[in-house]
Amino acid sequence: MFDKLSYTTLLVLFIGLAPIYSQYDFSVDRIPDSLIQKANSVIRHSKTKIELDNEKLVYTFDYAITALNKKHENKLFFAEHYRKGESKVKDIQILIYDDQGDLVKKIKNKEIKEYGLQDLEFAHDLRSMIYMHSAPVFPVTIHVMYTHVVESPFYIPTWFPIQDFRQSVEQSSIEVIDHVGESFNYQQVGLGRPDLKTDHSVLYECKQLKVLTKETYMPNKAECFPRLEIALKRIKYFDHTGVVNNWSEFGVWTYNEMFLPKQDIDLITLKSETSSLIQETDDALTIAKKLYQFIQDQTRYVLISLEDGGWSPLPVSVVHDRKYGDCKALSFYYNSLCEAYGIDATLVLVNAGSNKRSAQSNFYSTAQFNHVISKLSIEGENYWVDCTSKVNPFNFLGDYTDDRNVLLITNEAGEISKTPSYKCIQETITGINLSENGNVDATINVRTEGIGIGDKLYQLDKMSVQEKKSYQKALVSKYVAPRINDYHNEFDTAQWAFQEEVSISCKDEVEHLGSHLKLKVNRGELDIPKIKRDKNRVWPIQFLRNKKFTSTTIIEHDLSLVPTIDEDVFIESEFGTYSFSTSASAGQIQIKREFQLYKGNYESDRYKEIKAFFDKLKKIEKRSLVLSSKS
Repeated sequence: MFDKLSYTTLLVLFIGLAPIYSQYDFSVDRIPDSLIQKANSVIRHSKTKIELDNEKLVYTFDYAITALNKKHENKLFFAEHYRKGESKVKDIQILIYDDQGDLVKKIKNKEIKEYGLQDLEFAHDLRSMIYMHSAPVFPVTIHVMYTHVVESPFYIPTWFPIQDFRQSVEQSSIEVIDHVGESFNYQQVGLGRPDLKTDHSVLYECKQLKVLTKETYMPNKAECFPRLEIALKRIKYFDHTGVVNNWSEFGVWTYNEMFLPKQDIDLITLKSETSSLIQETDDALTIAKKLYQFIQDQTRYVLISLEDGGWSPLPVSVVHDRKYGDCKALSFYYNSLCEAYGIDATLVLVNAGSNKRSAQSNFYSTAQFNHVISKLSIEGENYWVDCTSKVNPFNFLGDYTDDRNVLLITNEAGEISKTPSYKCIQETITGINLSENGNVDATINVRTEGIGIGDKLYQLDKMSVQEKKSYQKALVSKYVAPRINDYHNEFDTAQWAFQEEVSISCKDEVEHLGSHLKLKVNRGELDIPKIKRDKNRVWPIQFLRNKKFTSTTIIEHDLSLVPTIDEDVFIESEFGTYSFSTSASAGQIQIKREFQLYKGNYESDRYKEIKAFFDKLKKIEKRSLVLSSKS
């Protein structure tokens, strides 16, 4: 959506001003053993210098990274995005050193490729300068120096002294210099006090940082890694300027500067030209739903990022006439349609992504958002919609934008709010017909409710015929050589439920043990977390959502066999619940299993306790159904 997505995803590669490159010794032997251990790469030095004035931001970068092995060959990479007429990248030097610290190559300007990003769904004036080094042997070091001048001082990306897992740091620093005065705020996480602070500057330096290791069920690394977040008070975006100190002021400025001028078609006209969609008897909620369906059916997503289009939408008249726009344009158009019918609609800035990153209520910065959605207020109830989705039902956001702090923006204030969270429920009912020769015919019904429907609707809508076949095979992958006889699905819009039914036949599903038959019970219906053994857990454990999975297996047979009935189980803990029960009658056996996972964050010292709980459940899940002859 925003300009920040386009040209600064890789802007902060940490790293600043260096005098003469020959002063550095990049021999691998000089790296302390403590930084080599478990590392795939080492940041040898990294200096970022940022200078602010009224008219521009000047970034000066100088960094050197040693890739110790091929796993981090992707660190031997330079990429910088810029926008013609608004920013420029200059004075690029890229040098390659061997493991002895000897210079083996100086990259020529013609080897640094420049690209314009082109796509049918994108319209922008962004350019990229890229160099990727392919190393025949390792270790190898890349040393990069360059300057990036930005004519629109709008935001500064978060600075991380360490970039990735399995990467250590010898030295990394950032210095921010304000030539105007009172132009920025900042907050640090995990860095401590600044190494130098004056009325107009701040300096942070990190040395001898050991590797950080990725662990299962840890929070997002952007929330765990040490970092410095910077907020500009004096902002400029092309011809849009302002002074902003908090979320309320930013909300007003964004709405009045970026959105309101693009409302170039009167509401009476909008209502007149969409009146065929609406019946006189329709209430406000029905109208809002019909207008959302109109957006889904009649418009398409096209990212418009020309000039100030990173933050300012296309005019409403353009979206209305041409039926395309990006998230901010489609949302503003939808809100305008709603307002034409007297429905209160608010624009919402959000950090979209499945990791659920929230806006920080106590720290304003323009870099915290990458998407726009809409919130409606109808008769005291709130409704949320994402106008870029072609498949989401009305008032359903999905895991891309749900359950996180967002910013509501109006011409009166900016206000932190929170998007709704959704249940995550999956119910599987399996009917199995067991024949005398051990062959199995099964019908599996899977009902998905809540957050899971988003992936189902989006994926199936875009799948090719072959991809759909692969998807169906995955549903029954826990059976032995299943033959799929039939598959169909249905979406219940009112209940937000996605129903699937697949019928299969299997010849080798039953294991013959003399006069006994053994049938597997667990088909992966319960998504129980797999917790790896880890004696040195570092990160907290995070379960992002409450989840509930149920499985009912009904086995029909007319055999002279008696099932072995296992003892019923019910286990409850702080982390979730689990149950297993078996019942039998003439010709029928029923097995019920249920698992609930509780949303939560737990300190690392509870890892062993958490692992023990889920290991216990997985052990029970290994049960099989044994049928024995009556004699």
